[in-house]
Amino acid sequence: MHFSRKLPRRWVGLLLTLLLHLALLYSLLLGKPAPQREDGQAARPAMQWLLPPPPKRAAPIATPPPTAPSRPIKPAKPAAATLLPPPPQAIAAPAEAPAAEPAAALPAEPVFGAAPPSAADVMRQPKRDLGKIDLGKLEQELRKEFPQRGVPQQPPDSKQARLERGINAAHEAVPPKWYEPARMVELSQPNSQVRVYKVSTALGAYCITVKEDGKKNFTTCPR
Repeated sequence: MHFSRKLPRRWVGLLLTLLLHLALLYSLLLGKPAPQREDGQAARPAMQWLLPPPPKRAAPIATPPPTAPSRPIKPAKPAAATLLPPPPQAIAAPAEAPAAEPAAALPAEPVFGAAPPSAADVMRQPKRDLGKIDLGKLEQELRKEFPQRGVPQQPPDSKQARLERGINAAHEAVPPKWYEPARMVELSQPNSQVRVYKVSTALGAYCITVKEDGKKNFTTCPR
């Protein structure tokens, strides 16, 4: 501020103009391209090449002096064995002939006992035993011991009993369906030795008569 007051205004303007021209000239110099060589190539900045140092030489390895080849050591030969005469062998006494084996003992004759009974004999045995029993005497003894057995008892005569007998009779009269099992009812008399059974199926009814000897007969049922 003090400097500008001492100088006249025109000098200040000239100084500013000079500084402006210098700035323009500097900018032009910076934007000017680099000068070309005579051979037509653009000038390049100088380059400095760095080379690697030469490799160090390895120290020579000392080789051992050659040694004379060792001779193979041959194994010592064994001393020749002296041949000695073989010892005299003892004269073996002749082996005695083996004693004659005793004659093989003859097998003992099998003892045959009574022959086992056949199946037919087993089946006939109960019949023979049954024939030896007095059936009349046996029945009298059983009646003395059990007086109520074998005596037919009259069914109770009541409305409930008559209804049950009617229902059972109606049920027995109708044959079973094809998916129901067969029904069997005994028809024999209490004191009879022959047992009679009625078998009812979906296809019909038939009777089985079992005699005293156990034989079975298939017949039609009486109506």
